[in-house]
Amino acid sequence: MTATRKTTTTPEPQRVMLDFRHHDALGEQVTEPLRNNLSVIKQSGRCLWVASDETDTIERLTTRDWRTFDGHTPYKLTDFFDLPVEGEVDIEGLSVDGDYLWVCGSHSLKRKKPDLDKHGLEEALERLTKVECEPNRYLLGRIPLVRNGEDGVYTLCRSAPARDGNGETLAAGRLKMDASGPTL
Repeated sequence: MTATRKTTTTPEPQRVMLDFRHHDALGEQVTEPLRNNLSVIKQSGRCLWVASDETDTIERLTTRDWRTFDGHTPYKLTDFFDLPVEGEVDIEGLSVDGDYLWVCGSHSLKRKKPDLDKHGLEEALERLTKVECEPNRYLLGRIPLVRNGEDGVYTLCRSAPARDGNGETLAAGRLKMDASGPTL
């Protein structure tokens, strides 16, 4: 009896280029390249939706060849939602469901990062004991996705007619947020 050995090869990893606009062109809040703080990526059609945990924006990149995503368009969350305070949202989740892009903040308290080399043990522990509540982190909301023709490119809109033509209007919305903590 002869045994044959089935061999499988692991496919080569595919590299994809993400081409963002320079951070100097994105406003005061963005002080370094977006690629340094990406926290989540979600694809929808030819769009790649990207968020940084250091801004209050969602970035859209588009592709023609599936190897390069460019055409960077930033969307400020304040164009869709009233946020409790000005500043970063700490976005940690994006999802597409039907005609909506869902956005989720971290829902976490903020601590200063300890650095033993810089601060020493006692100060590093002290930094961990102090927590801050930043209400924008409790964002859970949805934004209508509007398809631009049949090419698979979407735009975010505060409101838009439903695609199925039933007369309904899609609208951006979020759960209630306040400085006291999450409402979930």
